[in-house]
Amino acid sequence: MGRGSGRRLPAAPSFAVTRLEYRCATGATSISSWAPLPTFAFRPFFHPKAATSELENQRPPGKDNLNLVKKYFPWLLEAYLELPGEIYRADFSWNLYMYMFGGVYIDLDTDCLRPTSTAFEAFDIPTSENTTAVADGEPINHFAIFGRMGTDESFENSIPNAWMASSPGHPFFLMPPLSVQTRVAKTKSFIYWLFHKVSAEEWTGPAALYRAIVDFNTNGLSKEAAALAAVGPFVSQAKTTKKEIVLLPDHWIYPYDWTVKELRSPCSVEAETFNAKGCKERLEVDKKGGISITYWSHTHSNKNSHAKNIDNISHRRSR
Repeated sequence: MGRGSGRRLPAAPSFAVTRLEYRCATGATSISSWAPLPTFAFRPFFHPKAATSELENQRPPGKDNLNLVKKYFPWLLEAYLELPGEIYRADFSWNLYMYMFGGVYIDLDTDCLRPTSTAFEAFDIPTSENTTAVADGEPINHFAIFGRMGTDESFENSIPNAWMASSPGHPFFLMPPLSVQTRVAKTKSFIYWLFHKVSAEEWTGPAALYRAIVDFNTNGLSKEAAALAAVGPFVSQAKTTKKEIVLLPDHWIYPYDWTVKELRSPCSVEAETFNAKGCKERLEVDKKGGISITYWSHTHSNKNSHAKNIDNISHRRSR
């Protein structure tokens, strides 16, 4: 393979857990417990420790994200560094964390309502409780799980990257960074900046995730991502394990759709009228059985953190 020698990934980390069992963390992810936090403390990462079902809460700042790219994906370093802001780099790096380690990613402005395993069980997604189980000697399928917001499947922001779960080594997560690498290369042209959007949502956020999922579901794994997976740390499962993407209906993860204007008053944490209890009652989250709700704090604006929003929301308490 012509480009494989320069892009060979390191050996897989020694995680024995091949199926997922996660519970939504409590306390730290509740708005009522927020304290002023560094910008990227709003983007925690959860993954299983080796051979256990315990959760380790990682909150990698920008430096750790950089080290991740340098260590595991050095051929993406130039693209990572040339991204126009830290929020781009944070979103970019989460794809790499999910690929290397798997786990559950949850934005910090999320209220966790039920154990994450509730959703997995409802959709027959394997968990770490039965990691040794196989069907007729065949490897177990690997899953990448996302939530849909709202019912408009054509809306590019309808699959937010505020909650993601995956088995380690799911090659889908190579597709978004590779797409970014291509876009960064195109920005060398001045003409590109005149005619293309450069928002974080478009490049590395929900819109980018949406397009990658549509591409995967329509055309399968991209040739470049497949080539990398074939020489990477999960090469043993590259051909023998079926990779699936599961999109959970809106009430499971994102019952509050920020595009619905009449819901903004009780449900948007940016609103003076925000009322978490009233919002959940309005959305009937107990009745519908979702596992989480996010109130869309929008702590970043374009390329930078939204300092005013962060300050206001960090000191706000649930009412």
